[in-house]
Amino acid sequence: MQPEVNIIMVSRDLWDMTKKALETLIFTMSQPWRLIFVNNGSTDGTREGFEKIAPTWAWQHFQGYQIHHYKRPVSLAAAWNKAWGMAEQNARYTLFANNDIVFHQYGWWDQFQELLDGGMDLAGIQDMTWHRFRFIEGSLFAAKTGTFKAMEESGKLFDTRFKLSCEDVDLSERFKRAGLKIGQVHGLQPEYLVHIGHQTLQNFGPTEDLISKMNASRKALCKKWGYPVKVED
Repeated sequence: MQPEVNIIMVSRDLWDMTKKALETLIFTMSQPWRLIFVNNGSTDGTREGFEKIAPTWAWQHFQGYQIHHYKRPVSLAAAWNKAWGMAEQNARYTLFANNDIVFHQYGWWDQFQELLDGGMDLAGIQDMTWHRFRFIEGSLFAAKTGTFKAMEESGKLFDTRFKLSCEDVDLSERFKRAGLKIGQVHGLQPEYLVHIGHQTLQNFGPTEDLISKMNASRKALCKKWGYPVKVED
């Protein structure tokens, strides 16, 4: 069966949490879908855990998986680009999901699909603002696969100059400047799913390194779009 939805997940450690995200996803997805999983240099047994459990998954709508393992971590933008390149281009939709989301029941994807079929071009569970940017936050977001394809730049969907954060802000800005609509799928949390949030940041080193990398990405974002540079929240 041809998958209707590509679901892309990138994991860096936190295997127990990732396993729960994947298994709850399997039991709540309402359309045929295929998983593209990228293990981003995990050292906690994620690779071994995934390779052990994934072949046992069998569920009505699950159409299989593709995997890629990085020996050393790369930026999220680079990992997303790798996964996007592995995705089934004939699937009607593509969804990017964090590994710290728990899916509670059927219905969450139907609301995404309704919004995308109703004229929304990029949909997510959080519509946010920062500085002069309005954006769909990157924990869980989707578009029609063809729309994502049209938004590629030099063959890549995400700009890899952003080493930590701002990938989602930049993508949203590109959608808006192309005249496309972005918006939030309301009412999903906590009935249908819960995004725990900020779980993977602990893997990026000391707080000062984390702040430095985030500030560098924010500076690059502002300069790219011609706005005054701002780094603080």
